[in-house]
Amino acid sequence: MRKKYIDFLRAIAIFYMFFYHAFLVLFNPDLTNKTLNFIFELVPFCPALFLFLAGFSITFYFEKNNTLNIENKYFFSLIKRGFILIFFAMILFFIEHGLQFPDVLFTPGILNSIGWMIIISALFLLISSYRILFLSIFVTILIIITIIFEKNKIFFVPFNYGYEPMSPTIIYGFIGFLFGNIFYSIKNLNKQKVFIFLSGIGGLFISTFYTIKDGFLNTFFSDKGRYVIERVFSEKMLPNNLFSNMSNFSFYKEHIWNYNTDCFIYTLGFVLVLFAFGYFIENILQKYLPKLVFLPGTFAFANYFYHLIFLALLVVLFGYGFFNLTGFLIIMLLLYIFSYVLSFIIYKIKLKKKKK
Repeated sequence: MRKKYIDFLRAIAIFYMFFYHAFLVLFNPDLTNKTLNFIFELVPFCPALFLFLAGFSITFYFEKNNTLNIENKYFFSLIKRGFILIFFAMILFFIEHGLQFPDVLFTPGILNSIGWMIIISALFLLISSYRILFLSIFVTILIIITIIFEKNKIFFVPFNYGYEPMSPTIIYGFIGFLFGNIFYSIKNLNKQKVFIFLSGIGGLFISTFYTIKDGFLNTFFSDKGRYVIERVFSEKMLPNNLFSNMSNFSFYKEHIWNYNTDCFIYTLGFVLVLFAFGYFIENILQKYLPKLVFLPGTFAFANYFYHLIFLALLVVLFGYGFFNLTGFLIIMLLLYIFSYVLSFIIYKIKLKKKKK
């Protein structure tokens, strides 16, 4: 039986991503709206929550398989899924920016980070003894290196620099994976609840500390919790210019944010609180809400591609920043409605295949 709280939290992440990308490309930049601007600044929690859930879900499905060896279908399905995500990240990057090296290969998008997280996590599943210990050491070293590099202004592709730098975003996935390994190593249900409760309390402590330090949710904001990466790309390498004979192509700049140390820690605390909240309302979700409500979270990756296609079509038809507040809200409503429609269609197709 699927855990509804996982799909519930996934839906929060994917629906926020809808908003963030839509606001970025569709809302008129000459207009100001304090509420939308505030919500827009909360973006660091979204990839963190998505990666954490992806890492945790690996252990959830692994437990259903009970055992794993080199010939196990689950191991190879993880490797396959990881490389598929990396490939699609490259395709999406190519469509937008073409053959910009090294970004197109090593930092093409968040799907790339998720893909590599899945592949590396799958390799850790091959470790039958002391997996939690080795994984803990690995995550700790990764965190320490990331913090040291950020504090000393050491940036390089693909680690903490590039169009979609891997670190520290990918660490949330490994923490989710470690979290799941610890959780499922605890066989007593009450002790599992205590573990989740204590992690939620720890997350609440972190969140409270930064709320006192920076103000409510301010550690997410651009001026507090992030640094900016500037990538200079050549117009010559854009898809429609690759085979052009023109020689007067110029360069353009892309600016990408990444977590600083404070934001990384604060976001982790925020994610732990959200996860604990979701876990403890699972019985309510199972009892009172049908699984159709959670379908966008169930098919999160399909919805990720859907919303990019939807927004790309709108940009082609209307251009960037075309919509005022009313138009933007209508577009958001349509995005969410069609997300449920798409998810329901996928659900029905999968249900029909199972019956066969």
